[in-house]
Amino acid sequence: MNLKRISLIALALIMVCTTCMGAFASIDFTIGGKDAQYAILGEQAGLCMTVGSDETERNFAWYSTHDTGSIEYALRDGDTFPATYTTVNTIASPAANSYVHRATIYDLKPDSEYVYRIKNSGKVSQNYYFTTDSAVEFEFVFAGDPQIGASYNNTRDGQNWGKTVDFVKNNFPEISLFVSAGDQVNNGNDEGEYGAFLSPSNLPTYALAPTVGNHEDGYATDEYPDLTYSIFTEHYNLPNRYIDGKLYGKTTAGSDYWYTYNNALFIHINTNNRTFAEHEAFIKNAVESNPNVTWKFIVQHFAFFGSHYFIGETIETYRLNYGPIYQKYGIDMVLNGHEHDQVRSHMINFTDSGYSHTDVGNSVTDPTGMFFLTACSSSSSKFYTLEDAAKTPHIAFKDANKQTVTHCQVTANTFKFTTYDVLNNVVLDTFQITKTKGISNAYDTNVAAGKTYTNDPLYIASGGTTPKYPDEGGTMTDGKYAPVDAIYKDEAFMAFYKQDDYYKSQGYASITVDLGKEYDLGRFVAQVGTTKATSGVKAPKSMSVYVSNDNSTWTKAGETEIHDSAEDSCVPANISLDKSVKGRYVQYRFVANDNSVFVMVAEVEAYTAHTHVEGEMKVVRTATATGDGRSESRCTQCGMVVNYEITPAFNNDPNNRNRALSKSYTTSGFAAKYPDENGTSLTDGVYAPADAIYSDTTYAGFSKSDDTFFAENGYFAVTLDLKQTYMLDKFVTDVATAYATAGVKAPGSVEFYVSNDSTNWTHAGTTQVTDTTEVSHLLVTLELEKGVTARYVQYRYFLGAGNMVWVAEVEAHEAMPSEDSGEKTNLAYGKTYSTKGIYTVDGVATYPDENGKSLTDGKDAPYNAKYNDVAFTGFNKSSSEYTAQGYASITVDLGAEYKVDEFVTRIGTAALSSGIYAPNSVSVYVSTDNATWTAAGTAIPVESYEVSNSHATLLISPAVTARYVQFRVLGGSNWMMISEVEVYEALPEEEEPTVMKGDLNNNGEIDSIDYSLLKRLYFGGFACEDPDVYDINNNGDMDSIDYSLLKRVYFGVYSLN
Repeated sequence: MNLKRISLIALALIMVCTTCMGAFASIDFTIGGKDAQYAILGEQAGLCMTVGSDETERNFAWYSTHDTGSIEYALRDGDTFPATYTTVNTIASPAANSYVHRATIYDLKPDSEYVYRIKNSGKVSQNYYFTTDSAVEFEFVFAGDPQIGASYNNTRDGQNWGKTVDFVKNNFPEISLFVSAGDQVNNGNDEGEYGAFLSPSNLPTYALAPTVGNHEDGYATDEYPDLTYSIFTEHYNLPNRYIDGKLYGKTTAGSDYWYTYNNALFIHINTNNRTFAEHEAFIKNAVESNPNVTWKFIVQHFAFFGSHYFIGETIETYRLNYGPIYQKYGIDMVLNGHEHDQVRSHMINFTDSGYSHTDVGNSVTDPTGMFFLTACSSSSSKFYTLEDAAKTPHIAFKDANKQTVTHCQVTANTFKFTTYDVLNNVVLDTFQITKTKGISNAYDTNVAAGKTYTNDPLYIASGGTTPKYPDEGGTMTDGKYAPVDAIYKDEAFMAFYKQDDYYKSQGYASITVDLGKEYDLGRFVAQVGTTKATSGVKAPKSMSVYVSNDNSTWTKAGETEIHDSAEDSCVPANISLDKSVKGRYVQYRFVANDNSVFVMVAEVEAYTAHTHVEGEMKVVRTATATGDGRSESRCTQCGMVVNYEITPAFNNDPNNRNRALSKSYTTSGFAAKYPDENGTSLTDGVYAPADAIYSDTTYAGFSKSDDTFFAENGYFAVTLDLKQTYMLDKFVTDVATAYATAGVKAPGSVEFYVSNDSTNWTHAGTTQVTDTTEVSHLLVTLELEKGVTARYVQYRYFLGAGNMVWVAEVEAHEAMPSEDSGEKTNLAYGKTYSTKGIYTVDGVATYPDENGKSLTDGKDAPYNAKYNDVAFTGFNKSSSEYTAQGYASITVDLGAEYKVDEFVTRIGTAALSSGIYAPNSVSVYVSTDNATWTAAGTAIPVESYEVSNSHATLLISPAVTARYVQFRVLGGSNWMMISEVEVYEALPEEEEPTVMKGDLNNNGEIDSIDYSLLKRLYFGGFACEDPDVYDINNNGDMDSIDYSLLKRVYFGVYSLN
């Protein structure tokens, strides 16, 4: 055993929990560090909070002489530790004369402050505090090379490093993420240096993201001849290091790792490892696992574009090998250290043959390539001189001999940094990147749906005591609009009265919705009554929306005028924001029309804002089994392949036929302590993480003791409504195993039932489940050889060894048509087409055909789509093309002539928005030359006020020959919203089976058996119902003459022709 190692650990255990004291009070980190001494003996030491997998997690590590430990945390409420808190037990690993304790906390809320403490046996630490960032914009700091011990004075280096940490706390109090570019210490196994690095009192308030530097890595020196190991991973508990159980970029100290923070991906590369292919594989996995991020950062130690004597052959090799990889995966910037100078490069653009640089000043919009930011020392422990300018033409800014830190600000489409001279509080450099190309605001989710609300007093008629037009049981957030032909007393409406004293006192009527928590909001909608509802009602004059986090202090988000309508009883008031706002409470304020005393409201909505780059695929987290027969999915250490995606693609991806995505469902048997998040988590397309525990938010918990349903039925149930019938052949549910915690067990079996009316259920099949402690969750699957048609699916979970079942997801997959199944082929899929009648303003389509391909891409609009969903193309009666020809048209070139007999137009319905209806009709014309057209027929669309997508289907017989198919759409309202057109090839006509007269045994010839059978048929001893076979004389009857003639046929003396 390494005696020096034992000595260092033993000395480390004499230290306090590194920040339990004021900054550096009475601590003497002895010069040189290898004989480090701490002032106070303690049972806990070296506490460090680091980043988790994303902004909702934090990781922890510390030493203790005890082998059991835990961390307790809660939202901060004053200066004392709350009575209610969450406890997470640690995983303890033996170290020399001690244990390393590691733990992770989850489900942290944005814009919140937390308190935590650590416990080992009877030892309880002081309280520590940290904050979380907002859900979209955030800030972080970036520091380079504290390298405690480089000056051979640990105490002084630690004190200077503490000044940087305090500078951040004092100047940027909202910061939660602290990124370090490596060389946190000078010697990779010196506990004294680690102790000094971790000792600033403010450090435990940050999610630290350290990087492996060359000084952390194991190498021998004259002073440390046995330094062939590192304690980097003992001090830092880091996320996402493994891919399929393998570390990438591994050296003695550590390896590559990544994490996300809101809309940014950080990938830390261990540049001590020079296996470039390994790093590329790791970067590829990280980028593909997070396709929705706007910003991608590489954090590494070595500086490829710095300014001093390290520039040379090795760095040039790094540039030529790493650079193209970084550019290939869309890296925006590289944060590095090592050189102890402050340097920012020009924008560097890499190609396979080299690189070039472009001077963009202090800001750039939509750049090509990336820039490299090299941080100077954050402790003044060591500085280097700058290289001659002639050798560094890539440099945009440089400075030396200053202790620095960089403050970074990240928004949806901007990244800005400012570098400071810490000791003099002077700005040294600033730079900003702005992204505009392809940026669009996509409003994701109506977070007001189903939420509670309050409203001002409603109209009470003179002499009455109750509202005349009341709120019928929470209809303002039930997701249902008033019908377009509704009258004033429709139950969807509730009515405010302008002459009411309450209205008069404030000048408006209001509805206040409690969203339950803070959201980033981008659009607000209210559905209001118009003069069509009755002559005495008119749409309100205007609507203003205010937001608040405390239901007391209100901030105005926006205002819009509302135009009355004589055509539709209910119209939307819509406020879309250029910049999102945050709030938990939303208040809608309606000012009545000057010519009406009533304000009629049917619905209010609040949509989250999400900014993303166009073309970015929004998908969901999925898992693929790698299969040893034990389970459908396996943890990372066991080889599970995980593709991280977000926002499920709806019904039409040919490779993703899960029709349960985003569909509604009901549950029976819930354990209230582990709820279904937002009532949507079981169909959000997200499986439980590979290392999930029972409290993971992807799970909904069912408990035998929490609900009477189980006692009555013997199982828990999830009942899914697919909104329409499908042919289904595969059912999947993601369930937790005993790995999640000792109290959770996998179900013993899952039964799958289907129905078309949600009342009469048919058993589709049962899957037995074998529990395991090796993986966190299992995909329980039932696959059918022959599909079943159903709208409703019920998953019934029967207990295994435990009393609880944890479910993360349910899926119902539509059967894939097979070549011999008799299913028709959509010939229009992927084919080119032309359109007439799309509505444009100044040549720009209001609701465009995305990429000129969306009408034949095989993708229908979601059932709950809004009118501005990208799946829809908007045609309008007022377009010049529609006016000229009297209809909107879509003309598809099938590429060759086919026999066709079915034509489908996927349309938007009245459920999209007031003022939009299904078209009146779709007429189909066919042609072989795109010039002469023949009418095939007309289809009447199916209207709906409940689902947004419907269809107009035309079936004809006989089939017609066509290469070109034209869909002529006649509008019902001004707008015609079309998402897809389909043309189906006619199935080959079945040939009538040929029969041979007299061939009763059906062997293709007349033989003695045939006339024997015919004789038996005559006497009733044989059955044949086809007169074409037995009626030899063609008189319509079976008689003795038939038998005699057939016998003569057999002997060749009579012919059947």
